[in-house]
Order: sequence, then C-alpha cells, then structure tokens
Amino acid sequence: MDVDQFQNVLSKCERIVDGQNLECIQDILVLKILNDIFENERQDIRQDFLLRGICSTEVDNLIDDPAYYKFIYIPNLVRWQQLKNIQHNDWTFIAHALQTIIDNNPINIPPLPHRAQNINSYQMKQLVELIDVCDFFQMSKEKTEAIFKAIESWHKMKRLKEGSWMLINCYYA
Repeated sequence: MDVDQFQNVLSKCERIVDGQNLECIQDILVLKILNDIFENERQDIRQDFLLRGICSTEVDNLIDDPAYYKFIYIPNLVRWQQLKNIQHNDWTFIAHALQTIIDNNPINIPPLPHRAQNINSYQMKQLVELIDVCDFFQMSKEKTEAIFKAIESWHKMKRLKEGSWMLINCYYA
C-alpha cells in the first residue's frame, strides 16, 4: 500500500461517517497500528525463542508474557483479531481496547478522554474492514513513515484532538 492508496482509505472512512466522528477513525487506526507493531514484535520474539531451541509449544506460552515486549504488550482480549470477530461492532470495544493497552503498559500519557461516538455497528464494521487492509509493518520502513506522515497531516488538517494519537507518538519518541 502506498500513500495515495492509504489516503483513499481515509477518504472512504470519512464518507462512511459522513465527515463526523473522525476521532473514531483515528482510534481504529491507532488500534490497528499498535496491533501491527505488537504482532511484528511477537513474531520476532517467537523466532528468537525457536532459534534458541525452545520447542514451539513452550514458545507459545512464553510469548504471552508482557515482560518480553520492548514497546507494547496487547492483552489477547483487545487485539485486532478480537475486534474483527465481534459480531456487533461497538465503539465501546475500541475505547476499552485503547485504555486497556495504556493500563497494561508503562506508557506515560493521561487516560484517554471519554468521547461519545455516534457510530452504528454497520459503520463500525465498514471502518474495520477498510482499515484491516492496511498492513503497517509488512511494508518498507519508508512507506510506513510516509503513511504515518499522511496520518499526522490528516490529523492536523481535521483538527482532531490528540487522544489516542499520543500512543503512536510514544512509539516514535
């Protein structure tokens, strides 16, 4: 995915919510990005353990220990895959997932503000499906950085509150 394709995804997301509740799009993007970071690190940890000769069954148990993660650990119940599996997508899952990530990691940001979102489950499902195609860590570092700059530019242009974007800023700080 290149920057133009990503900006097309953002435009489609905006149309789904009729230009309203853009913080919801931001929060879903942040959750996806954090999960991609986590899954990338999880694969690296798994590979490292396997190279050390640890059997795969034991590795599967070890990689769920938050102590092995340098940046962020995401509990199983709030991972991206869980969001995709929810039958009735609900904004509260996103808010709960982001706050759970903050609570379970040594991240120095204030609690996220509670925002009521007027997003129905059909819109949530569409947003999740659109954002799911964005694989932020299977692309080159240059493309990832360009897409992050596009998100930051979109964030500023739409005058969105900092909110969940602070979690991404922690990663790049």
